[in-house]
Amino acid sequence: MIKELFPNIGELIVDSILGEDKNYIAKRLNLQKEDIQSIHRQLPLEFPGASIIFDGFSTLDLGVLLANGKVMPIELKLGYSGLARASVNKMLSPCSVSNHTSENRVSGRVFSILNRNFDNKLTEVIHGSHLCTRIDGNTYPLTDEWGIFARDTVISSWDKLPPDFNGLQKYISIEDICSNYGEDKFNNLVRALFSNVNFYKT
Repeated sequence: MIKELFPNIGELIVDSILGEDKNYIAKRLNLQKEDIQSIHRQLPLEFPGASIIFDGFSTLDLGVLLANGKVMPIELKLGYSGLARASVNKMLSPCSVSNHTSENRVSGRVFSILNRNFDNKLTEVIHGSHLCTRIDGNTYPLTDEWGIFARDTVISSWDKLPPDFNGLQKYISIEDICSNYGEDKFNNLVRALFSNVNFYKT
């Protein structure tokens, strides 16, 4: 059961773990601990000044606010299936402009957005605008580098048969995150996160 649930609750757990241990995430992302200001979940995406918007489903799983005023985006893929090269390459299909008649919207998956796969139509609409996010009302540009948190088995499969990533992605194993945190601390964290939840009413 927990294997099925973890991809859904894992984002909250990982955010809590990394918030406690910035030194760990700094090392894994080849940063200094002092470079990391804060870590945030579910951040919106935007192209400031461009006449196009993202829908509510296109959000960053995690964003690491850096001392240089940029945010490193991180996508979490915590499941075991649907992440082979062919499936991921479908997620990397170029982003474009959707067919909405009321306004211009970005059409594409977050993997493709962070991989900067934009077709000519979208490139023309954004007109050089930098991909950004917002935190507490302030706008921050995203770094070109981006992170992917995934299972050991998934990362191993990507090492053997790499999807068409742009080479600026950094993999971090979810098993490594959890084992570094420690079994007892992990279990206590999960209990604390859900101690006041009325599961019957959810």
